[in-house]
Amino acid sequence: MTRHWKKSLSVLVYVFMAGTVFAQSIVPVELRWIKAYETVLFDTPSGDMEIGYYAEFGEINGQMNYIIREDSPASSQFKFIPASMVNTRQRIRANIIGTAYYIEYMYPDGRTLRERIRTDEYDAIKNNHQPRRTVFELSMVENAMAAVTVDASTTAAAAVASSLTFSHTVSGTDTLLIVGVSMNANTNSNVTYAGAGMGLIADINAGAGFRGRMVGLVNPASGANNVVVTQAGLDNITSIATSFNGVDQTTATDTAATANGNSATPSVNVSSASGDLVIDYLNNQAVGSNPTVGAGQTFVIGNNNANDAGAFSSTEAGGTTVTMSWSQTSQIWGIIGVSINPSAAAAASPPPTPTVIIPPNGGQLIIPDGGGVLLIP
Repeated sequence: MTRHWKKSLSVLVYVFMAGTVFAQSIVPVELRWIKAYETVLFDTPSGDMEIGYYAEFGEINGQMNYIIREDSPASSQFKFIPASMVNTRQRIRANIIGTAYYIEYMYPDGRTLRERIRTDEYDAIKNNHQPRRTVFELSMVENAMAAVTVDASTTAAAAVASSLTFSHTVSGTDTLLIVGVSMNANTNSNVTYAGAGMGLIADINAGAGFRGRMVGLVNPASGANNVVVTQAGLDNITSIATSFNGVDQTTATDTAATANGNSATPSVNVSSASGDLVIDYLNNQAVGSNPTVGAGQTFVIGNNNANDAGAFSSTEAGGTTVTMSWSQTSQIWGIIGVSINPSAAAAASPPPTPTVIIPPNGGQLIIPDGGGVLLIP
């Protein structure tokens, strides 16, 4: 039982209670029961029941009872006594502001765990035998996802050429290579890496002959290999290659988004999700100085060459919709954005074999609000 939530692979355990089967994600552990207790906050200078004060507790068996303290507050205890035993003229009245209820356990290594519970749970515990120990704890389990990270990025350009070749080094695990190509005459380009063809992610026609293309390759060859861009005819070509780690090897990217215009503020809205990483590829006429990225984005690499085919790239953490934007000298532009999906961090480690736990001696399970499992034997 814990509120120290863990990120781990889900362990599906079937819990039997009153003839009903509940599927819960839990993590085996053994905790020694210490105590269940109530804390009270008073309107005294210290917030505690101080010596010389009294407070009404409520009626018990038709008689008003009071709280007083006779020992040092360090003892953490005060007395509940009937009204007939309290001399209210010699004591200062205190009011109860609020109460809280806790259960305390000890780990095998001596650390203690304090769990705050609801009033009804505390009452249920008081009305049953207090447990000697707990035998498992509930875990708010999430599939731990690897973070998508940039491995390396390179760029190259060629003027009035039918091909462009440059080296890019891929390293790491769960890799993805994305290549962007800017051109200002051709409508097509073929891209390979280490001789392997790269698949089309998206094309964008910026206008006036300026075009951009984004391609990708999952699990590309590691090490230094050549990116080769081949055109149908002579053209000014600029290209950017960026490799990533921690990428889902089955569905590496989601559907790309594109936009184009003639202005100083290129932008595109990309559908994404928390845990993803969004990458964009901006192609423009290479007019003026390098464009600057919008808020929240991280500049990756750029090539503002003099061949009328600029290429720039940035990343941003995923969300429901991520806007990738730039500020530049006003000119024709096209932009492609795509969300990259993370891989499962522990895919190589299968979850433990499911366990069946049955409360002993006809016991009951109390599942506090927000988590935690209390086993009462």
